[in-house]
Amino acid sequence: MAQIRSKQIADFAAILDWTTVDSAAIAPAVDIYNLVSTETSQRVSADNSVKLYASTEMSTEVVNRLSGDASVKLYASTELSTEASIRAAADVVLSNNLSTEVAARIAGDNSLNTKVDFIIANVDPAALDSLTEIVSAFQSVDGDLEASILAVLSEHNAEVSFETSARISGDLSLTNALSAEISARISAINLEHDHHVSGDASVKLYASTELSTEASIRAAADVVLSNNLSTEVAARAAADVVLSNNLSTEVTNRTSGDASVKTWASNGISTEAAARISGDLSLTNAVSVETSARISAINLEHDHHVSGDASVKLHASTELSTEASIRAAADVVLSNNLSTEVVNRLSGDASVKLYASTEISSEASARLSGDASVKLYADGLVSAETSARISADASLNTKIEFVISNIDPEALDSLTEIVSAFQSVDGDLEASIIAVLAEHNAEVSAEESARISSDLSLTNALSVEISSRISGDTSLDTALSAEISARISAINLEHDHHISGDQSVKLHASTELSTEASIRAAADVVLSNNLSTEVAARAAADVVLSNNLSTEVVNRTTADATLSTALSIEIDNRMAADWMAEELVTGVEGGTQITTANMFYGGNQDLEIYVNGLRVKYTMIDGQNFDLSIVYDLEETDKVIVLGVAVQ
Repeated sequence: MAQIRSKQIADFAAILDWTTVDSAAIAPAVDIYNLVSTETSQRVSADNSVKLYASTEMSTEVVNRLSGDASVKLYASTELSTEASIRAAADVVLSNNLSTEVAARIAGDNSLNTKVDFIIANVDPAALDSLTEIVSAFQSVDGDLEASILAVLSEHNAEVSFETSARISGDLSLTNALSAEISARISAINLEHDHHVSGDASVKLYASTELSTEASIRAAADVVLSNNLSTEVAARAAADVVLSNNLSTEVTNRTSGDASVKTWASNGISTEAAARISGDLSLTNAVSVETSARISAINLEHDHHVSGDASVKLHASTELSTEASIRAAADVVLSNNLSTEVVNRLSGDASVKLYASTEISSEASARLSGDASVKLYADGLVSAETSARISADASLNTKIEFVISNIDPEALDSLTEIVSAFQSVDGDLEASIIAVLAEHNAEVSAEESARISSDLSLTNALSVEISSRISGDTSLDTALSAEISARISAINLEHDHHISGDQSVKLHASTELSTEASIRAAADVVLSNNLSTEVAARAAADVVLSNNLSTEVVNRTTADATLSTALSIEIDNRMAADWMAEELVTGVEGGTQITTANMFYGGNQDLEIYVNGLRVKYTMIDGQNFDLSIVYDLEETDKVIVLGVAVQ
């Protein structure tokens, strides 16, 4: 501008003919001074107006930006802290609950199946505690008892045969020699009496011993079964305590995770706010520098005008007009620049908003897809667990029903068959005892008839002998009469003894069998009630578990919706430099460490790692290397996804 002004003055001086210039052609200095003063005042006023406008606009912009940043910081801090903690805790709870329940169900089913199989078929000789052992022992004892009865019958038949032969021989001997017959008969009767007494005592002792042994074995089996049921109930109670403790630990971990996420979000937003304030301060300083430069230029131009040639009024007036036009043009340029800056700022904000909106949409789509995948996976796990639970319950119910009531004739392997067999054998045993008693009574009656007939024959023979021996010995007649009376008494006494012994044996056997049947029936009722109680408890536990899983699914769905909204808001407020990357890790070669292609920021709160759709914990070695907290080695078929803020 100074060069142009010097050139104009030189041109004017060259064409001006001072010989023709008079005082009238030269404006008074006062007028020139007034014009210059007026122009100066207008220039200063315009400069102040522009400066005030720029300062006001910048102050308003700074205030609006600080207020907006503070609002975003507060909202993002609250929403992100709440949602991140809920989402992370819900994921961990769902995973742990599913894992714990699957493990508990498998262990419980295996334990119960093992116990049912043990009750059905174990052959441990230490105790009589299974259906197989009970059936074997019952059949063994039943065979022994039947063999004992057959042995007694055989022995009795042999004795009857021997007695018959002895009777024939005795009758013949009595016919030949009465004295020898009397001695032999007394000896035979005594021998028969002793044998019967000994046989009855032996049978009674054997039956009592066998029944006592069977009762002891049955009582021991009932005690073992009761103890097993008590052990199962105690184990179930202990498992419930463990589950309660695990839930308490989960609540503690969730509280700790919420505090950690809240601290991370607060620090991140504070850093972002500081960066925003620093940028706004830098922009304010730049505008201030620009304003100072413009004011310096204006002052320099003003000084140049004041020092101009005061003697050339027309030229000064022209220059002043030119300068006014230039100043107006400069004002227009400055206004346009400010407008352009506002337009650029609005355009930049729109671009940032569009970019953020695009990123939010992409992130929302990815999150919805991930949530759908997780939900599908969880539904698969729940469905598989439900199928396994139904199958295991059906298998267990089938086994229990089999143990209780199957009537397959191929094997004696259920309570129904054992009771039926016991009742059948009990009836057979009673029938056998009745048959033995009937046979014994018939033989005694036959023996009594034979004895009476023999005595009658002997009496007749004696009468004939007495008649024919008129001169016989009176003492012999007296002795014979006494012998006859003694023999009749002995026979009657023996008969009464046999009847009394038979009734005693029958009563004892009947009492023992009734007592054993009552004990077995009571034990069967107790066993049935205990099994029914256990089945009812299992069914109730299954219902509770199903309800808990349903509640967890509803909570998970609600948490996913809330998290999606919070993530959309958070991504909308991210700087354009933030880049959320989702990387599928390739080249997995075993072990628990992975290496990513991208470089990721931050720590555990900024990154999430999923293995086959399930989020896992990890240790960050550096921005590209991570050690996963898993209990198995990775395989090439495992799908590992890293989600976080990556370096562009």
